[in-house]
Amino acid sequence: MVDLVKLSRKEAAEKTEQERLAAQEAMQWELATLERFARLNEAVVEAKRQMEVVISRMDEAAQQYTVQSAAQELCQDWSKLPRVVASLASSQCLTRHKAALLEEIKRQLIGGAEAEFGAFQEANADLLKKHGLVP
Repeated sequence: MVDLVKLSRKEAAEKTEQERLAAQEAMQWELATLERFARLNEAVVEAKRQMEVVISRMDEAAQQYTVQSAAQELCQDWSKLPRVVASLASSQCLTRHKAALLEEIKRQLIGGAEAEFGAFQEANADLLKKHGLVP
């Protein structure tokens, strides 16, 4: 009888330990999933920030050189003609192709990060909803 009680206690302790280990493993998986969510979310935010930097630099470059500024520079020094023509051509080219260029940069820079983030959210929707990270 004593042996049966000891055996029963041992089995109960083993079962409890297995349940504790399973719960700990599930918690570690959940934590790793939440950490990955945070990293992917941060990657999307960083890609969007980089896009803003690209846009502001392009705007700066396009606005710096106008026909008026080219004429003014040439009136001051005709020897700058080759540089003025090159600068004017580049700024006009940028102005003409800016929309398409920005769309392609956005696709390459932000698109991949958002796609990976979206796939991750879809695959882990239940867990993310549980923690209130997605609606």
